[in-house]
Amino acid sequence: MKKILNIILPAIVLFLLAGCNTLGPIANMSGGNNTNVQSVATDNILSMPKNASRIILAVSGKIADTNKNIKNVVFESEPRVNLPYAELFNLNRAALLAYNDQAGTLRAELFFNDTLGRTCAFLINASYIVKDKKIMVQKCKISEKEMPAENSVCFIFPAKEYKKLTKDTMPKSFYALYEYAAKQAVTPKKALKFKGKKEWVVMTFLMDRIPGSAKMELELSDKPGASDKGYDVFSRYLIYSGWRVGVIAGNFYLADPDSTKPLYAKVFCNSGGGLFASRKMIGRYKLR
Repeated sequence: MKKILNIILPAIVLFLLAGCNTLGPIANMSGGNNTNVQSVATDNILSMPKNASRIILAVSGKIADTNKNIKNVVFESEPRVNLPYAELFNLNRAALLAYNDQAGTLRAELFFNDTLGRTCAFLINASYIVKDKKIMVQKCKISEKEMPAENSVCFIFPAKEYKKLTKDTMPKSFYALYEYAAKQAVTPKKALKFKGKKEWVVMTFLMDRIPGSAKMELELSDKPGASDKGYDVFSRYLIYSGWRVGVIAGNFYLADPDSTKPLYAKVFCNSGGGLFASRKMIGRYKLR
């Protein structure tokens, strides 16, 4: 699994036009002064009250499965959380929403990213007591926080390679499929060597974990606009614990001197439902 950290992604450099933001570095994780406050809004761990920062770091260690215990913080029962490959995630930032040290209550949002740049977030509600400078977390409820889809990565490679996959050889995880796509991907320099029409597969990875009610859409289009409906007849989608992968095949020119029309792969995310449904383009990749 570690080898995927060293994958170089030259294939997406030319294609990426929009939709890939990076998160800022994690704040210095030292504690602040231990004060009693009813409500606080901060996403800087350095500025948080000491007990709040210690609890947040201890909970984040449980979520990310770091096996790193925070000194003088213990849990009455182990918090439950669903995060596959948790050991590859790190706390990116935290937001303290409400805190009362005297009452022993805390509510916070924790944001994580992994070695590929995937993101997810959790809401924690904790109650605790402090005795002899030790914190006993009596209850800690962890629930997944819905986040908007904003980041995607796209690869394109010959369809004949994808057709070789069978039920048994199909990569079983997001990481394995990502590694497979990166290895098969055509670089911009190599793309210039392909003349005439050829069957291609475009594979796009949503890097943000989205809820089950949300929907990913992948289209091919000769128009760049979000409102311009594209071709999506042969698109299919895979779900890996909330992270989506879109796959679409097409027979088209990738690089040809006689082809003057541009071609884009456009990634959308539909969130909500009914009257509250919204469709947002989160990535647009120029294929030619």
